[in-house]
Amino acid sequence: MRKQMTKDDMDWQMFADYYKIYQDFYIPEATERYWQELAEASAKFTNKYKTKYAFDLMALYLDSRELIFRLKKT
Repeated sequence: MRKQMTKDDMDWQMFADYYKIYQDFYIPEATERYWQELAEASAKFTNKYKTKYAFDLMALYLDSRELIFRLKKT
């Protein structure tokens, strides 16, 4: 039987924090402020959750925002 995550689990908190970043930066903007705040949020996230998984998750999210921004410009 699988164990269900609870709000007390570190993974639960990590995904909650990730989802907040996901929502806050969902639509890429052509402003220095957007990219600076996204960089700061991702650094804070990876410093809090010092795992390869958290780092890779955030790296993929950053790549996706950059790709969407570039595709939107064309």
